[in-house]
Amino acid sequence: MKNHHRLLLCLAAALLSAPAFADPCLQTDKKGADGDPRRYDYGKCRSDKPTETFGSIGVIGQQMQGLMEQRQANDDAQRAAIQRSNAAFLAERAQLYSKMQYGTSLELVNGQETVAIYQYKGADIPAEERAAIRSEIGAAIDAGKLLETYGTVDYSDDANWTGSPAAQKWKACEVATVLTRAYTFGDFVTPEQKNPAKGFAIAQRGAKNYCGGTAYWLGRIFELGDTVTPGVDKVLDKHPRTRIRDAYEIAIINGVLPAYERAAEMNFHPLPRYKGKKYFDVTDFTRYQYWYEMQGEEYQLARRQYRKCLDFEPGNLVCARGLRDLYSFNEYPFTPDVELSAYYKDYVSKLEQLVAASEKR
Repeated sequence: MKNHHRLLLCLAAALLSAPAFADPCLQTDKKGADGDPRRYDYGKCRSDKPTETFGSIGVIGQQMQGLMEQRQANDDAQRAAIQRSNAAFLAERAQLYSKMQYGTSLELVNGQETVAIYQYKGADIPAEERAAIRSEIGAAIDAGKLLETYGTVDYSDDANWTGSPAAQKWKACEVATVLTRAYTFGDFVTPEQKNPAKGFAIAQRGAKNYCGGTAYWLGRIFELGDTVTPGVDKVLDKHPRTRIRDAYEIAIINGVLPAYERAAEMNFHPLPRYKGKKYFDVTDFTRYQYWYEMQGEEYQLARRQYRKCLDFEPGNLVCARGLRDLYSFNEYPFTPDVELSAYYKDYVSKLEQLVAASEKR
């Protein structure tokens, strides 16, 4: 019961200040890469918030936010405590991202999540510079000249990343992220301009240089594998879950919010192409699974990641269903949480009704 109240406190804390996380980048009216119903429209991504890269609550999310707020409305004292806690959280988070260099490592110590952050001076640039760089890139996209303007530089080459001033490296990261999408998925370019191998190479180099945007799209490429870029599964080799988790981890610590959803899904569900399959290790003549079933560590991480996903995007069906399924999971050694399972079943039902109604308009 104590954990249950703690969960509700955390959820409500983020939702009570939802406008602080709202961002125009995430649209729900069109489909993007590989049929994802959310559209990442780079030209509108000009927010100066630390979590600016992706993410928006949207109309449906705002309605779900109201439902969750009602759950806490009878306890005014608790709501006041939540607001104070949330203000402190936002201040701490702003301080964190203002000093970010790259990366994070996640580990569980006695059931608690520990985040090790590596920082360096000048890792970020002023909001005005970020907005100017994004405006410049957005103008090239709007003019249909993305590759003509930026495609002549080989962003899969270390020479274009090493030793750059902060603003120059920040721009390199933004350009590399957009080029990854263009070459791999055909975003912003014509079909004949796609070059998945080149997009994959740029994504790998950007993630190596701890660029959150390219790390996110590298994770998406890893998930889709050879279906989008032949040779990806060979790169994933014998440890696909680890490689995918590493990519989304870099994205998360750099504020790319959709990575919470994808990381949680990878911790909860094996990718279908790896489920039940094994490889042979010649060093000890043993067969090992490519993707082991969820263990305690993956369960706890998935639960946290789904919750953080819903904190920032209350209308996210994937994350809502994930929490419903996690709390209903009834396979050894996991047992269902009856109360939270019922809560998220109801949450998903209401959200599905809102989504269905919006699609009929």
